[in-house]
Amino acid sequence: MPERIGPDLYRFRLTFPDLPLTPGPHRLRAHAMDETGTRLYDTVEIRFAVEGDEEEGLIRLSGVWR
Repeated sequence: MPERIGPDLYRFRLTFPDLPLTPGPHRLRAHAMDETGTRLYDTVEIRFAVEGDEEEGLIRLSGVWR
C-alpha cells in the first residue's frame, strides 16, 4: 500500500524476506501503476551486489528430482 509523504508524493516499500540471489551484480526495476496495470506513474531502478563466492546463474532454486 502506498504511503503518502507529501502532496502528490508517495512511498512504496517492497520486502523480499527470502530472495535466493547468487553472488554478483543485480538490478531491480519496479513500476508504480494504476490498479488496471495500464497507466504507468513512475519507474525506479536500483543496482546492487550480493557478496559471496562466485556461482553460476541468477538465483538458487532448491528442488528434488523424482
